[in-house]
Amino acid sequence: MAAVPRAGRARGRPEKIAPPGRVRFLAPVLSPNRRAFVAWFLVFAWLGVLLTASGDSFSFARSSRFLRPLLEWLLPNLPEEQMWRVVAGARKLAHVAEYFLLALLARRAWRLTGVARGLAFSGLHLALLAFGLATAGAALDEYRQSFTSSRQGSGWDVLLDASGAALGLLCLRLFLVWRERRRAACQPARPSGKGS
Repeated sequence: MAAVPRAGRARGRPEKIAPPGRVRFLAPVLSPNRRAFVAWFLVFAWLGVLLTASGDSFSFARSSRFLRPLLEWLLPNLPEEQMWRVVAGARKLAHVAEYFLLALLARRAWRLTGVARGLAFSGLHLALLAFGLATAGAALDEYRQSFTSSRQGSGWDVLLDASGAALGLLCLRLFLVWRERRRAACQPARPSGKGS
């Protein structure tokens, strides 16, 4: 029986093969446009989770019903005043973590959109686009909170969310620089080509 050529090769496109040791989930299966669509779907799904969490059901009073018993179990001798400070701190840390992830998802979506459209975004452009989207999401979240009965919108929370987005993008940049240096260090040294 003759081998059937793959769809990508039949159209004259070269087949992309991941380097040894790297597995790319769904990369050979999805076209660049579909990968960009999936990336944007994840961005807006996460933004939907954030906007849902900004409602009354996740207010300070309601979320402390879960956090407080956990803290009492972990730290039984913690005074009452410090208990509330820890709960408030955990909620602020959640703000940072939520927008840390949103910025990373947005950067990936912008990068894949650039690949699908044949645009070459620099790392700085990707970071600025992702930061802008995450900050706009934070402002929308706080604006929505201003209409709920148990919460209030705060410019400080927008600033906190934006700092979480910036921290996420900075951590990603540091990781990418580290990875490139590691790859360069693993490359065998090429001879200079000078005769002896």
